Amino acid sequence: MPRENKTKYAILGLIANRPMTGYDIKKRFEEHLGKFWNESYGQIYPILKELNEEGLATRKVEQAKGRPVRNVVAITEKGLQELRTWLVKPTDPHKERLEILLKLTSGAQMPIESSIRLVREFREEWIRQMNGYGIIEKDLRLEFEGQPQFPYIEMAVDCGMHVGSAYIDWCDKTIERLQGMKESALGKPSEKRDV
Repeated sequence: MPRENKTKYAILGLIANRPMTGYDIKKRFEEHLGKFWNESYGQIYPILKELNEEGLATRKVEQAKGRPVRNVVAITEKGLQELRTWLVKPTDPHKERLEILLKLTSGAQMPIESSIRLVREFREEWIRQMNGYGIIEKDLRLEFEGQPQFPYIEMAVDCGMHVGSAYIDWCDKTIERLQGMKESALGKPSEKRDV
């Protein structure tokens, strides 16, 4: 069975809040959804065409004086029904691909200090991610607070903050453990470590 294209539903969810152009949709992915779902123009525009062909969205050309033509996409009643049907389906199990974990499983093949460096870099990236979530939360609050969608958006950001905190905590414990392994190795004659 072919995999269901979830981007279709991500876009329907965005335009269910308000009509948008392809540019607006891409910007929303970059600025707000990109922490957990990202799409390129090459993915967005074919799906917008497909949504229009399936009657799930409409496209209206807008021309403002002195501005370029804008193709604004709005969800249809059929599109809203399709989105609501998808929203209540069980989610796919989460399968995460983390290069840091892949590298650590072969950690015995590199110096412990290299593993420590990799985990520190991963930690720093998550600190940057957490700062980004804070900015996203402020932006979304300004745009959506008081609207019915806001608590749900806030829950998604909150999940990202919790995941980030867990990764940072894991990094701290892993660095401490690796430091202990390094100190133990310094006190013993060098020997080949088995995986």
